Amino acid sequence: MTRARDELIITGQFVSHGKRGEYTYNQFLEAAYECVGQHFSPEDVEKMRKERDEKKKAEKLLQKAKEEADNLSAKIDISSVS
Repeated sequence: MTRARDELIITGQFVSHGKRGEYTYNQFLEAAYECVGQHFSPEDVEKMRKERDEKKKAEKLLQKAKEEADNLSAKIDISSVS
């Protein structure tokens, strides 16, 4: 940390450690939130984490569907030449 005059940016892991669903949240970030009068909400982070995981799954499914469509299109092109 530096001697900030106007603005101090604090970064860190929101979750200190633990298994999924049994996380221990970073007490230092919680204290920093409280110092500036903001609410520290692990539930918001869990919601964002779940949304991110669902988005990744959807992207993988979409990529797989595109690959299958490309493969099918290639098979159709080959059979129309024969």
